[in-house]
Amino acid sequence: MNKKFFIINNQILKRYFRFPSPSLVSVDVYAFSEFGNNINFYDIELKEDSIENLINNKEKFIAYYTPEYPTSAAAELSNTQKVKDIIFNIDNRVVEMCNKKRAIIIVHESIFHFLSHNRSFENLHTTLEEKGIKNLDYFYYISPYLDIEDRYENWSDQEGVDKTNVVSTSMFEEFFRVNVLSNKKNVHGIHDAVCDTMVTEDEAFNSKRKKYFLLLNKVPRTHRVWLGYYMYKNNLIDKGIFSFSPCRSIASDQNEVLFDEEVFKEGCGIVSEEVYKWNKEEINKFIESTPYVADYDYNTKVIYDREQEGLGFQMTKSHYLDTYFNIVTEGTYDHNGIQLTEKICKPMLQLQPFLLVGTRWSLQKLKEFGYETFPEIFDESYDTKNDNERFECLTNEIKRLCSISLDEWDDMYHSVWDKLVHNRNLLLERNTDTLELFTEFNMKFYD
Repeated sequence: MNKKFFIINNQILKRYFRFPSPSLVSVDVYAFSEFGNNINFYDIELKEDSIENLINNKEKFIAYYTPEYPTSAAAELSNTQKVKDIIFNIDNRVVEMCNKKRAIIIVHESIFHFLSHNRSFENLHTTLEEKGIKNLDYFYYISPYLDIEDRYENWSDQEGVDKTNVVSTSMFEEFFRVNVLSNKKNVHGIHDAVCDTMVTEDEAFNSKRKKYFLLLNKVPRTHRVWLGYYMYKNNLIDKGIFSFSPCRSIASDQNEVLFDEEVFKEGCGIVSEEVYKWNKEEINKFIESTPYVADYDYNTKVIYDREQEGLGFQMTKSHYLDTYFNIVTEGTYDHNGIQLTEKICKPMLQLQPFLLVGTRWSLQKLKEFGYETFPEIFDESYDTKNDNERFECLTNEIKRLCSISLDEWDDMYHSVWDKLVHNRNLLLERNTDTLELFTEFNMKFYD
């Protein structure tokens, strides 16, 4: 495989995108820092150059675009409009080279949720046509939604359209794998952060734990606030290791937690009115009780210092040796697609069974990947239920699990030991999405 790829630095899309040099990855860029790190693991060389030079030198190249971390300004636009703006602002010379099979265009959706239903697939195709991107085989839309390929396949077959490349990647899963296996340093120090905090099999097997669960929360999304309130109301917080960033509430018509510049500097999360579908006075008591500090002191540090926090990959080994199970609050709960992040990778890497507070069918997707879940310990029927029923099932299960003696939990933990080891081993070998993607690029450019 030819491992050298030219790649452009496009400044036109700076409202929604940043493209750092691979050797100078900015801590403000989420997608490329992980994507670039995965690329580096496979010794794939990216040489940044201008469109002018690449065209004049008749090089084949990749044009890569990825969203910035959301701002309140960006949040005002609908997802449909964001997709249009992203594609319409691609340089027309790049489009021309794409149509001549000299450029591959990548739009990498890492944190926005653009393609989440059939109407957005239709919008994508309409926008590509209006922009004049005719060579659909050289256009790639990379999404964190793990079920998006199947949904796009079904939609395109039903509509009878020529297909482009809509690709799902479990980027965080691969990111954990390459940082454990690689001896290379990266700009965020993730390799050391992950490797130095991994529990050994002997440590995990022989540890007699003092607490039931580990439940870490940072950005106070609606489902996390609801769960935090449930734990607070039922006096469950002290039964585990629990963290929650500082919150304050405002009136809002948004369905998710928002951030603005003032709150970002304060290190506080704004909790939307959607949270108060239950008792507002009671939920406010929980909100006012925040922060809960486990491994990151939100009283002294800003809420999302990516460099300080190692992009959220930092782990404290003692947390995993002091608790029997992990309550994973994923970044999404009520979205149409399945998205799994570093949050679920942590307990699998650290040999813990888990409850997954995420979108419907998330456990099923993990099982499709070959991971083991734990129906002998947990009532996993929650994975099949709608949002409200799933939440009720999960909270009832947490309460039940915290009523079991720690001695019983010790036996339960050891009863699933083989599954825990299997999950860690699979995490460290399964995902090679980035290598497969660049192998495909190589075939199109050079075979």
